[in-house]
Amino acid sequence: MITLKNDFLSVKISKFGAELKSIVKDGYEYIWHGDPQIWAGSAPILFPLCGASKDGKYLLNGKEYYMPQHGFARRKMFELESATDTKAVFLLKEDEETLSMFPFKFEFRAIFTLKKNAIKTEYKVKNLTDDTMYFSVGSHEAYVVPEGIEDYDVIFPKKEILESMLLNGALIKKQKMLIAKNTNVLPMYDKYFLLDSLIFHNLNSKSAILKNRKTERAVKVDFPD
Repeated sequence: MITLKNDFLSVKISKFGAELKSIVKDGYEYIWHGDPQIWAGSAPILFPLCGASKDGKYLLNGKEYYMPQHGFARRKMFELESATDTKAVFLLKEDEETLSMFPFKFEFRAIFTLKKNAIKTEYKVKNLTDDTMYFSVGSHEAYVVPEGIEDYDVIFPKKEILESMLLNGALIKKQKMLIAKNTNVLPMYDKYFLLDSLIFHNLNSKSAILKNRKTERAVKVDFPD
């Protein structure tokens, strides 16, 4: 486990999956602890597939490959390429197992940098083959809400029409469900878990805040790109 620390935050990251395991500020833990009875993850990185493919397979140059949902990075041991008190760089390269699923040589880096009371997360992908390398990448952080999800809102800086794309198993349907309209506040409800995920495709906002409306404790996530 790699620990980063400054005057504001103490952060722990596992080399397995380069997965963020803890963010502590003022004695309060912000990251879900990974209870396997509910959901074992805490903040898995999704690479080289964010989501799923039909029947878990895809065709490339006439050959069929199997790819697990959300890719393989979250189940691989990363190399710690460099680390200081406030920055760590984790590196994943291809191996025999990844080449059987993803026929490319690559370097995938997950970089975590503490900046005051924030963590900057970067993913850098380098294709080491001559062919076009198709991939997607995603973040899957889980923030702990010990008071219960219905005490929380998700707050956007801009007003949104929040239409969630519906799922058929692990795949996205063409149909959408209207969740809220012309608002920048989305109250959280337990019933949303019946949908599995809320997937908003075209947001105007480039950030979101998860906030307890009673205590006002909050986490802000910026996604400028």
